Amino acid sequence: LRDTLTKHARRPLTSEKRAVFAREGRFLHLSRGRAGHLRANHARAPVDGGYGTGRSALMVACAGCTDATPAGVGPRPANAPRRSREDVRAGQASCAALLAQGGADLGLTTKQGCTALMVAAEKGRAGAVRALLRARADPRARSNYGWSALHYAAEEGALECCRELLRAGADLEGRAEDGATPLWVAAGRGRAQVCVLLLAGGANVLARGGEHLKTAMEAAEDSGRPGLAAMLREKADGARRQAYERAVERGPKLAYFHK
Repeated sequence: LRDTLTKHARRPLTSEKRAVFAREGRFLHLSRGRAGHLRANHARAPVDGGYGTGRSALMVACAGCTDATPAGVGPRPANAPRRSREDVRAGQASCAALLAQGGADLGLTTKQGCTALMVAAEKGRAGAVRALLRARADPRARSNYGWSALHYAAEEGALECCRELLRAGADLEGRAEDGATPLWVAAGRGRAQVCVLLLAGGANVLARGGEHLKTAMEAAEDSGRPGLAAMLREKADGARRQAYERAVERGPKLAYFHK
């Protein structure tokens, strides 16, 4: 890995070269959480993470293994011990922490504008998210589509990632280009636990987003989640009642408007 990153520093690898390094077992050290093979002083070297996105070494560590090898074992020597998913995730978090401490650029983005924190949140890597936040990664940074790390974590139902991001000050009401908030995204994907967490944190259940400017309740209904939609409807009714009561206290004209 050290030789690879040194030789190709400051420029992305081609798909052909990446395939060669993967076969040699060098490129996979980061994605499979093998922190013992990592050299943090090469953290800034760009490494192609697939599909021409030009991901950095830090992003590769945060993204982890492909779906084809979920436990991070893949091709290995016959006498090599098999690693559990938990061991791999812990190793990936250690790699991310070492890279961040070694001076990796936390603000480096892919062509879609995603930072390493967004990549970790999208993959549900809570350990990597925690390590990046400790290294002062920006939880409010936005991609080219206006999504924050909290949007990505909410979409994937990564509950622990959402907790870490909220503790770090992520924007609950951050809106994407289409107006979608993290709550709206979670409702559209049927992530009930994430919705409960975001509502407990003060998310606006009446906020509208998406192409047709629907509420989170309507997004849940459209995605075929009647139970979640019923819960959000109850929350929305309560929010409307509170708004009306506050308007009554301020004056009859405002009360008529909210009614």
